Amino acid sequence: SGHGTMAVFELAPRFAGDTITDRILAAIRLQYKKPGDPNSWQQNFTVHYTPQLLDSAESSYRFAASIVAFGQLLKQSLHIGKYDYDQVLQLAEGAVNKTDQLQNEFLLLIRKAIKVYRPEKEKRN
Repeated sequence: SGHGTMAVFELAPRFAGDTITDRILAAIRLQYKKPGDPNSWQQNFTVHYTPQLLDSAESSYRFAASIVAFGQLLKQSLHIGKYDYDQVLQLAEGAVNKTDQLQNEFLLLIRKAIKVYRPEKEKRN
């Protein structure tokens, strides 16, 4: 107890030309079984379309967004747009819990990726 888990999903329209209607982004049905329980449980959720600026989101959401953006950069996704490693690092640094060792290791991983994937400036003679 005392732990939380965050799941991130990429939502895609089911059909070409689908748009958001009635400010509802998605309807989610979660079906699961509890350990040792033969019964199946189901919960339904409606995800409302309520966009907000990333800067005003809670730090845990901003940090999760930095992880997702980092993954999108590594796989060279077309969906990442013009977002780059420096912006991912800036987002993560602004949201990191300084006492969380794993989050601090993630910052180091981004810095290493910047060194590996950033093209070196040409040296002048």
